[in-house]
Order: sequence, then structure tokens, then C-alpha cells
Amino acid sequence: MIEIEFDEPEVALCECCGHQNRRLFRTIREGEEIKAVYLTTLPSHSGFPLIFTVVWGNFADDATKDEKLAARFQVVDVGHGYATGIVDADDSEIAVGLSKDDAKEKYDKYLYSISDLILQEDKLVLEYLESGPPAGHA
Repeated sequence: MIEIEFDEPEVALCECCGHQNRRLFRTIREGEEIKAVYLTTLPSHSGFPLIFTVVWGNFADDATKDEKLAARFQVVDVGHGYATGIVDADDSEIAVGLSKDDAKEKYDKYLYSISDLILQEDKLVLEYLESGPPAGHA
């Protein structure tokens, strides 16, 4: 069974306003095996999209960044639910980033299944989407 491991969020200050953002780092497991990880920031104020970076591949301790792929998707409220759109991902220190076109062509079903899992299971993400940023933040 595939499950999300819910670590506590990290709190970081917003670069533009100094308010507290919550950064999420989640692990998706099937039994003991890591299938993927995802990262996102829940901004403390409106005006920023909710973008997720998903990384999958070889998670062994000695794995290199070239053995992992990263893709990004954005979740937006469409009035009657949420829509997911794949966007470009840059290379990072932990994975090789996929362009929007490569991610859509080769991994769209995988990414949409992860998006669906997040939108069903991650309570902090759902609370954020349903309530928006905390009141009083510009």
C-alpha cells in the first residue's frame, strides 16, 4: 500500500514580507521502499502559486543526483475543485529536472497520481487550499 510519511513542516520566513511560510517535505512509501518525495511551501500570503516538486528514482545512500528525476506541478483552485498543471523543473542538488514537455510526455500519469494522492491525503495542503493564507497577511 502506498502511504505518505508526514514529517512536521519547517517554518521559514518569507523573503518579501517576513511572515512565516511552512515548508513541507514528504516521503511516499510502499512498505519500506521510498517511491518518491515531494516538497512544497505553503506561503503565508496570497499571490504565490502552490507548486510541488516531486523527486523519484534511486534513493540509496550512495545514489547520485543523475539517478533521480524531478518534476514540478502547480495546483490551482478552479472553483469546483482543484486542477493540476505540470510546469518546468530546474536541476537541483538532489535530482535532474525535467522540462514541462518531457514530464508530460513520459511521466504525466505518474505525476497526476501523486497529485491526486496529495490532494486526498495531505491534510496541511488541503487545509491551506480550503482556507488560504492566514488572515491578516497581505
